[in-house]
Amino acid sequence: MSKISIPKNVREGFIYTSRASEETQGYILESIKSLDLGDSSEDLTSSLTEKASLNSDDAREVTFMIYSLMGLAEQSKQASDEVASELLEAFDEFNDNKEFNAAAFFNFLKAILDVVQASSINLTRKAYQLIFDRQNIFSDSKTIVDVRPVFLNEDATELKALTLLYNLRISFRESIQSEEYSNIVFALDSDDIQQLKEGIARAETKANTLKKELSNFVFIQPK
Repeated sequence: MSKISIPKNVREGFIYTSRASEETQGYILESIKSLDLGDSSEDLTSSLTEKASLNSDDAREVTFMIYSLMGLAEQSKQASDEVASELLEAFDEFNDNKEFNAAAFFNFLKAILDVVQASSINLTRKAYQLIFDRQNIFSDSKTIVDVRPVFLNEDATELKALTLLYNLRISFRESIQSEEYSNIVFALDSDDIQQLKEGIARAETKANTLKKELSNFVFIQPK
């Protein structure tokens, strides 16, 4: 049995590419090479649809496969030909097309591993890991403004004033792997709102300064 196990959720991509023509496999490699630094998995799926003429479902499965390959190769810490050999052995455990060209598929797997190591897709993936390898990942926010009456007496027969209340609701996930969302609500007043605005403006100024001073680097941010 192979030391590498191919997850069930990416096996369709392996099956598709094992049956693809040499020309289609070549277009898949070109799609990977064409990605710019910072391009996402959605960009790869789109490139596979355009350059390799894959339908959207097949392109998505092949994208899953390619990203899985990068993760498996990173975990194994072996040369690309060794990883490709173990992948071929793992693939044989669920492949029902015994007439496929094993040597050709080995060459294709090795080619993908070589291409991803030398292209921007792997560096982008590492940047995304740094970005999301944190706790409490922000998802959404909503600010609710409420008007509350202030009465002169306890029996509330005479309205004398109003006050504005703000409730800031933040939705987040504990980690990028979590599928469950949590909410926390902060009670704010108008001064708090102004303080938040000023803090965000300072953060944007700092980010713009860093981008200007380090303009010789590419800044990778989630799309």
